[in-house]
Amino acid sequence: MRPHTVDRHVTGTTTEVAALLRRHAQTGDLVAMTAPKPTADGRVSLTLRARTALPDADPPRLARAVPAPVTKPAGGSAGWVRPALIAFGATAGLAMVGALVWLLHLAYLWIATHLALLIGALVTAVVLIVVVLRLLGGGGRHCPGC
Repeated sequence: MRPHTVDRHVTGTTTEVAALLRRHAQTGDLVAMTAPKPTADGRVSLTLRARTALPDADPPRLARAVPAPVTKPAGGSAGWVRPALIAFGATAGLAMVGALVWLLHLAYLWIATHLALLIGALVTAVVLIVVVLRLLGGGGRHCPGC
């Protein structure tokens, strides 16, 4: 470790700045400071020089195991994208449910309108199957003498 000094510009309330200066003085890191100057909003501003310890060599840089988080662009201009996608998905889902209900309604109306024809066609098919089976000898006997 090699000694090093840093200059920091500090702005805060008198209590905050005093606590910071007290901590640096107690640890023996405080080298120098400028005279405190009051700011327009009632706070105090000053520059302090403190000792720090720098490592002798930079530590090796490791690749991130996890990709860096994606941040929003400055200004928050993309804040409408997620709600718009949610609204679009909900609208598409409701449209599909509505289309399914409409198709079921059309099927119900078609069946209700053509019910007599459907029953007639079913009865005719059953009669035709019975007649064909009788003509082919399908009475349940495997020979005429039984």
